[in-house]
Amino acid sequence: MANIKITKKNEGYTYEAPGHFDCVLTRLHDAADISEGNITVGLSRFMPGGGTNYGPVPLESVYYIAEGQILFKDDTGTETLLTKGDSVHVGANVQKSVVNNGTEDTLMLVILKMK
Repeated sequence: MANIKITKKNEGYTYEAPGHFDCVLTRLHDAADISEGNITVGLSRFMPGGGTNYGPVPLESVYYIAEGQILFKDDTGTETLLTKGDSVHVGANVQKSVVNNGTEDTLMLVILKMK
């Protein structure tokens, strides 16, 4: 198995994830791409009003807002507006949701620790 995996633009693939709505999810890298890999990276495009249901994600996650804005709701119910350049690091099994409450698409880089 390789130790390096390059993904050129337009080489990612789209997929569906439970609890997501009004969005296009693109996988850029899978943990299985490299030997002993444990990171998965995706790019999520949320249309206005799009987002995720409130609930836990079983994996430690980092979300980086590349364009637009996302209203992030944490496990205490606190809502924080994240805009371009903001990021959030979420532990495994923590309740959260994200919703694009803006008027334009939001691009969010998603990094997941698989192991």
